[in-house]
Amino acid sequence: MAELRNCPLCERVFAFAGGRNLCPACIEAEEAEFAVVRAYVRAHPGATIIEVASATGVEEERILEFLKDGRLISKGLASVVLHRCERCGQPIPAGRYCGECTNLLASSLRQAADTLRAQAGGAGALGRGMHIRESQPGARK
Repeated sequence: MAELRNCPLCERVFAFAGGRNLCPACIEAEEAEFAVVRAYVRAHPGATIIEVASATGVEEERILEFLKDGRLISKGLASVVLHRCERCGQPIPAGRYCGECTNLLASSLRQAADTLRAQAGGAGALGRGMHIRESQPGARK
Protein backbone atom coordinates (compact mmCIF):
# COMPACT_ATOMS: atom_id res chain seq x y z
CA MET A 1 0.00 0.00 0.00
CA ALA A 2 1.30 3.45 -0.90
CA GLU A 3 2.37 5.79 1.86
CA LEU A 4 1.38 9.48 1.77
CA ARG A 5 4.34 11.88 1.88
CA ASN A 6 5.09 15.50 1.21
CA CYS A 7 7.37 16.23 -1.72
CA PRO A 8 10.59 17.79 -0.38
CA LEU A 9 10.73 20.22 -3.33
CA CYS A 10 7.18 21.51 -3.73
CA GLU A 11 5.55 20.30 -0.47
CA ARG A 12 2.65 18.63 -2.33
CA VAL A 13 1.21 15.44 -0.87
CA PHE A 14 1.77 12.37 -3.05
CA ALA A 15 1.48 8.60 -2.80
CA PHE A 16 4.96 7.18 -2.23
CA ALA A 17 5.23 3.63 -3.53
CA GLY A 18 9.01 3.27 -3.30
CA GLY A 19 11.74 4.70 -5.46
CA ARG A 20 12.39 8.41 -5.55
CA ASN A 21 10.98 10.60 -2.80
CA LEU A 22 9.51 13.19 -5.18
CA CYS A 23 6.00 13.81 -6.44
CA PRO A 24 5.29 12.89 -10.08
CA ALA A 25 5.31 16.55 -11.17
CA CYS A 26 8.76 17.17 -9.66
CA ILE A 27 10.13 13.92 -11.13
CA GLU A 28 8.89 15.02 -14.56
CA ALA A 29 10.46 18.48 -14.12
CA GLU A 30 13.76 16.93 -13.00
CA GLU A 31 13.79 14.56 -15.97
CA ALA A 32 13.20 17.51 -18.31
CA GLU A 33 16.13 19.37 -16.72
CA PHE A 34 18.31 16.29 -17.02
CA ALA A 35 17.46 15.91 -20.70
CA VAL A 36 18.44 19.54 -21.37
CA VAL A 37 21.72 19.19 -19.45
CA ARG A 38 22.57 15.86 -21.10
CA ALA A 39 21.96 17.29 -24.57
CA TYR A 40 24.12 20.36 -23.83
CA VAL A 41 26.98 18.28 -22.38
CA ARG A 42 26.92 15.97 -25.41
CA ALA A 43 27.08 18.96 -27.75
CA HIS A 44 29.76 20.71 -25.61
CA PRO A 45 31.85 17.95 -23.99
CA GLY A 46 34.45 20.26 -22.39
CA ALA A 47 31.93 22.63 -20.80
CA THR A 48 32.23 23.50 -17.11
CA ILE A 49 29.34 23.33 -14.68
CA ILE A 50 29.04 27.11 -14.68
CA GLU A 51 28.81 27.15 -18.49
CA VAL A 52 26.24 24.34 -18.51
CA ALA A 53 24.16 26.04 -15.81
CA SER A 54 24.12 29.41 -17.55
CA ALA A 55 23.38 27.90 -20.98
CA THR A 56 20.62 25.55 -19.80
CA GLY A 57 19.08 27.46 -16.90
CA VAL A 58 19.52 24.43 -14.62
CA GLU A 59 20.98 25.19 -11.19
CA GLU A 60 24.59 24.18 -10.54
CA GLU A 61 23.52 22.13 -7.50
CA ARG A 62 21.14 20.08 -9.63
CA ILE A 63 23.92 19.40 -12.16
CA LEU A 64 26.16 18.28 -9.28
CA GLU A 65 23.38 15.93 -8.11
CA PHE A 66 23.23 14.41 -11.61
CA LEU A 67 26.99 13.79 -11.41
CA LYS A 68 26.83 12.39 -7.88
CA ASP A 69 23.93 10.08 -8.75
CA GLY A 70 25.96 8.75 -11.67
CA ARG A 71 23.32 9.84 -14.19
CA LEU A 72 25.65 12.30 -15.89
CA ILE A 73 29.27 11.54 -16.74
CA SER A 74 31.47 14.16 -18.29
CA LYS A 75 35.23 14.54 -18.11
CA GLY A 76 34.92 18.31 -18.51
CA LEU A 77 32.43 18.67 -15.68
CA ALA A 78 34.20 16.22 -13.40
CA SER A 79 37.65 17.78 -13.83
CA VAL A 80 36.38 21.18 -12.72
CA VAL A 81 34.42 19.83 -9.77
CA LEU A 82 37.02 17.34 -8.53
CA HIS A 83 34.26 15.03 -7.44
CA ARG A 84 35.70 12.68 -4.81
CA CYS A 85 35.01 9.18 -3.53
CA GLU A 86 33.08 9.37 -0.24
CA ARG A 87 35.19 6.58 1.24
CA CYS A 88 38.80 7.29 0.25
CA GLY A 89 38.69 10.81 -1.25
CA GLN A 90 40.13 9.80 -4.63
CA PRO A 91 38.92 11.95 -7.59
CA ILE A 92 36.16 10.19 -9.58
CA PRO A 93 34.21 11.16 -12.73
CA ALA A 94 30.76 10.36 -11.30
CA GLY A 95 28.93 8.48 -8.59
CA ARG A 96 29.73 8.24 -4.90
CA TYR A 97 32.58 5.73 -4.77
CA CYS A 98 35.64 4.89 -6.87
CA GLY A 99 35.89 1.46 -8.48
CA GLU A 100 38.23 0.08 -5.82
CA CYS A 101 35.98 1.18 -2.93
CA THR A 102 32.90 -0.12 -4.76
CA ASN A 103 34.57 -3.54 -5.02
CA LEU A 104 35.64 -3.47 -1.35
CA LEU A 105 32.13 -2.50 -0.19
CA ALA A 106 30.53 -5.18 -2.35
CA SER A 107 32.95 -7.78 -0.96
CA SER A 108 32.15 -6.70 2.61
CA LEU A 109 28.43 -6.97 1.92
CA ARG A 110 28.86 -10.46 0.47
CA GLN A 111 30.86 -11.55 3.53
CA ALA A 112 28.20 -10.12 5.89
CA ALA A 113 25.45 -11.90 3.97
CA ASP A 114 27.40 -15.18 4.11
CA THR A 115 27.88 -14.75 7.86
CA LEU A 116 24.16 -14.13 8.35
CA ARG A 117 23.30 -17.20 6.29
CA ALA A 118 25.69 -19.33 8.34
CA GLN A 119 24.23 -18.02 11.61
CA ALA A 120 20.69 -18.66 10.39
CA GLY A 121 21.48 -22.26 9.48
CA GLY A 122 21.94 -22.02 5.73
CA ALA A 123 20.00 -20.60 2.82
CA GLY A 124 16.83 -22.59 3.61
CA ALA A 125 16.43 -20.74 6.92
CA LEU A 126 16.26 -17.43 5.08
CA GLY A 127 13.15 -18.52 3.18
CA ARG A 128 14.84 -19.28 -0.11
CA GLY A 129 14.09 -22.30 -2.17
CA MET A 130 11.30 -24.83 -2.05
CA HIS A 131 10.79 -27.05 0.96
CA ILE A 132 8.88 -30.33 1.05
CA ARG A 133 7.21 -31.23 4.27
CA GLU A 134 7.74 -34.85 5.16
CA SER A 135 4.53 -36.75 5.75
CA GLN A 136 3.76 -37.80 9.29
CA PRO A 137 2.45 -41.26 10.10
CA GLY A 138 -1.34 -41.32 9.88
CA ALA A 139 -1.51 -38.06 7.87
CA ARG A 140 -3.72 -37.86 4.79
CA LYS A 141 -2.02 -37.90 1.44
